[in-house]
Amino acid sequence: MRQAIVFILLILGFLPAVELRPLLAATPTSKPASADAERLKWMSRIQFTGDEASGEWSLRIHDRDVDIQRQFKLRELWLYNRDSKHWERMGTTILASWMLPPGKKKSDAAPGDDPDPDPTQILAELPIDKDQVGLFYAKWTVDDVQGATFCRIGTGLEKKSDYVHKAAPEGKIWVVLPVDLTHSIPAFVPNPEVACRSGQQ
Repeated sequence: MRQAIVFILLILGFLPAVELRPLLAATPTSKPASADAERLKWMSRIQFTGDEASGEWSLRIHDRDVDIQRQFKLRELWLYNRDSKHWERMGTTILASWMLPPGKKKSDAAPGDDPDPDPTQILAELPIDKDQVGLFYAKWTVDDVQGATFCRIGTGLEKKSDYVHKAAPEGKIWVVLPVDLTHSIPAFVPNPEVACRSGQQ
């Protein structure tokens, strides 16, 4: 239900400066239903968070959403180029970390420390510059399951847009596109799930 509410707010443009929503496939898939379910499960649990004051952005997961120890890898980070109207792969290397279930995380705490000071775990720090706004697409794996997180940094729209009533052109999605620190516009952009497969798209 929360995902649906966030998606509606995104469409209407009434958003805080930072929003996260997993991007569901807009094209048919031949993967088994069980594989898709596992992929969507992790896409709904891995969150994009950050602090505008410090300019530090990361992918996190709640402790309660980790069942067993698993390996997380940030494979690629893409940025939407407003000028070229294409997604461009950023120069990042693969970053790996471990997801720990709550019990394992508590047992690893140092003596005297609060055993659970933060109910979330940082999976990857994202190389996004301070005061940088825009659309980002982080591709990752949890063990052998591939997924991605659609990330947006910027303001919402000042008023409702007629774009919400328009059908997106084939291969594109509707977004509130940040232009600078104080301004965003409605736009259709290439669906990153398709566009961010190889090379500059």
